[in-house]
Amino acid sequence: MEMTYSSCTVGVTAGVTDGNVVANVRIYRPAASDAAVETYEFEVPGHFVDGKEAIVFATEWAKEWIDEHCV
Repeated sequence: MEMTYSSCTVGVTAGVTDGNVVANVRIYRPAASDAAVETYEFEVPGHFVDGKEAIVFATEWAKEWIDEHCV
């Protein structure tokens, strides 16, 4: 799933690692120059039942991270 939040583009995916459902977040933040983009990648911890739950949780997590670090 990809969305725009604040000035950032957020990509969220879910997958299975070592038998556990995990969420992955990639945040693209425009840098000072128009050509540059800062990229942040995270594996969001949690005990998710399925990919949908992981994506919903990670999306909210990403919004909170952006509010704290990018605004």
